[in-house]
Amino acid sequence: MLELPLRNPHFGHVQSGLKCVDARIFFTKYRGLRIGDVLKFVMRKRFFVFKKLISMKIYDTFHLLLKTEGVRSCLPDLRDDDVDTGVQIYHSLKANGTSYAELEKKYKVLALRVGDVTSPPYRPFSRTERTALTKILKSSTGLQFLTRIASGSFAQVYKVKQVKGMMNQMGMDGNQRLEMTLH
Repeated sequence: MLELPLRNPHFGHVQSGLKCVDARIFFTKYRGLRIGDVLKFVMRKRFFVFKKLISMKIYDTFHLLLKTEGVRSCLPDLRDDDVDTGVQIYHSLKANGTSYAELEKKYKVLALRVGDVTSPPYRPFSRTERTALTKILKSSTGLQFLTRIASGSFAQVYKVKQVKGMMNQMGMDGNQRLEMTLH
């Protein structure tokens, strides 16, 4: 998961959903990004928000990026016709002591359109499924692994392969979240 540092007010705009396009210099570390990746936006190494990458596009300049993607999508405090002001804001930023104006010429710029991360829909287990899974989860070897489940409490989970096999027998997708409370 790629961590993307942001300052205020940009972090707050991403968190609230007002900023849906994050513009960055197209450094090599962004070349491995794929649509659907989850990005972690971080502010001062203490605050973070997760967003899903919906689309990404490379532009030659910030001016072209802002005209195409929309100024308010990138910089919600500005109006859509404030392209030149938006370009000045980006050009005033620096990375490793070099201004974005110089870096844009060398590397181009990247528009990352992001959206909310959604979880798969919750499907409660029937009593029969819960009983069957509970039997499988009883450990014969005593090996235990702690994992956080949906309730937020810690539970013991055993034999992950057997659980996945049972989920497949019940017709559940292997990527579906396992949510149940063990008593």
